[in-house]
Amino acid sequence: MTGNLMTTSRTTTQTTSQKARRRFPLHTILRSMVDISLLLDPTFVLIAITAFLTLYCLFVPFIFLGKQAIKVGATSNQQSYLLFLIGLVNIFGRILCGLISDLPKVDPLFVHNLGVISGGIATCIVPLLTQYWMYMVYTIPFAWSVACFSSLRPIICIELLGLEKLSNAFGMMMLCMGIAVLIGPPLAALFKDLSGNFDLSFYVMGALLTLSGVLCIPLRRIKSRTSKPGSSKNARQSELQWTDGTKQF
Repeated sequence: MTGNLMTTSRTTTQTTSQKARRRFPLHTILRSMVDISLLLDPTFVLIAITAFLTLYCLFVPFIFLGKQAIKVGATSNQQSYLLFLIGLVNIFGRILCGLISDLPKVDPLFVHNLGVISGGIATCIVPLLTQYWMYMVYTIPFAWSVACFSSLRPIICIELLGLEKLSNAFGMMMLCMGIAVLIGPPLAALFKDLSGNFDLSFYVMGALLTLSGVLCIPLRRIKSRTSKPGSSKNARQSELQWTDGTKQF
């Protein structure tokens, strides 16, 4: 009789535990969304940092370029035309960027870095522009940087992290990018309030955008160093520890 009661109690406890897990599958969600091995991979960490820096700066010209062009007497229609040019160059830039990167002897990472760095340098020069046509010329390297970043980031993630980790890596990278978008434009507006114009905003954002491209240059070298058997073994052990911890939870 006592044995039957104990068996029934265990069965009830297991059923309750299973129902609780079904109702609150937090550990399952975390395991599917967060790959702890990526957080221990210097290659991914650098990719995430550069993605944060890029998106931190990327929307500032979209929002404030027209207002900056008022310095040279740009009308509201001319301000809108600048955004139109950015979008137009961006569309064709993505196509051209993909065609160039698909060539046999072309490194997509090099194309990406060159595009982002050129866009950052051009953004730093914006406060020095004195004619409206100069702003029109500026839209070309900036839109090209947007095209390179948007088109080639998934390819870079696949080449450096592997196709099997693309979903987790890209999702975590998008989280960093989303946070950056929320912070960047308000901070640029704060710089404007402190300095009285948008010059400081373009200087800072251009410098950070350039830094983002420069930091991507050693990605392949970092990947080759961290691909040694010892480093991958340590990452695997950390991943198993994370899995065991979530199972206990």
